[in-house]
Amino acid sequence: SLEGVLPPTILVTGFGGEKVAADAIEMGASDYIVKDDSGRYLDLLPTVVDQVLQKQHLVEEKQRVIQILHKRNHDLALLNQLGQELTTMLNVQQVAGHLLRAGTEIVGAEGSSLWLWDDQEEGWLICKAVSHYGEHYPLVDVRLGPGQGIASWAAKHGEMVNILSAPEDERFFPDVDRLLGFQTKSLLALPLRARGAVIGVLEIVNKINSDRFGDEDQAMAEMLAASAAIAIDNARLFSKVQHLAITDELTGIHNRRYFFYSAEREFARARAQIKAGLLMISPANTWPGLT
Repeated sequence: SLEGVLPPTILVTGFGGEKVAADAIEMGASDYIVKDDSGRYLDLLPTVVDQVLQKQHLVEEKQRVIQILHKRNHDLALLNQLGQELTTMLNVQQVAGHLLRAGTEIVGAEGSSLWLWDDQEEGWLICKAVSHYGEHYPLVDVRLGPGQGIASWAAKHGEMVNILSAPEDERFFPDVDRLLGFQTKSLLALPLRARGAVIGVLEIVNKINSDRFGDEDQAMAEMLAASAAIAIDNARLFSKVQHLAITDELTGIHNRRYFFYSAEREFARARAQIKAGLLMISPANTWPGLT
C-alpha cells in the first residue's frame, strides 16, 4: 500500500496492471506507464516525466499563490483594524506605539521608528519612538538635523526611500544604531502627509526572510503611513484644543477651566490616598496663576 504524501511518482506496471495503477494514482502517484514486451514504454518515459514535473510545478505554484493571498488578506484585515484603532487615539505616543508594532508585523520587518518635525527648531526631526522585534522604545531625545539621515532626506523631499543596504548610502546616519546596539540593513522611509504637508517620517528596517523590501511591502507601508499621518494630526489637534480650553487667550496663563480640571484630579487622588484633608482657595486677585 502507499501511505502519506508522495513526491512526484510514476508507477511502471505490467500488462493488466491498470487496476493497480489506478489505485496508486488515487493514493497519490502522479502517473503510470504500462510495460510492453518490445520496450517501447521506455521511449514514453521522458515525456511522462516532463509532464509529471510540470504538473508538480503547477501544484507548488498554486500553493505559493494561495499562501500569498492568505497573508495579504490577513495583512489587509490587520491594516483595516489598525486604521480604526488609530482614529480613536488622541495621544501621539499611543499612536506611535500601535503604529510601530503593527508596521513591523504587516511588512515583516525587524524594527521601525517614527520621526516628527521639531516644533522648536525648524528643519530638525525628533524620534518619537522605536520598535525592535515588537518591543517599544521611546527615544524622545534623539534628533536629526537638516540633512542628517535618510529620514531627514525623505521628510525634506517628500519621497519614499527603499534601500537594500542603508549603511552604504551616503545619507545614512548611524547614531540611532549605536544607541540601540542595532544594525540597519534594508530600509524603507515613508513621508507622513497630513493636510497637504509632510509632518514626519515612518522608517521600517530589515526585511525578514529577504534582503530588501518589495513592491508589496511598499504598498502596505504606504497605506500604513497614510493612516498614521491622519491619526497623528488628529491627536495634535486634540491636544491643541485641550490647551486652548484651559488657557486664557490674552494672558497665556491657566484659566478657571484648568482650576476645576486640576481640582477634580486632586480630589480623586485624595479620595484614593488621603483619609482627611483641607482645601485652601485664595481669592483670584491674590492668585496670579488663575484668571
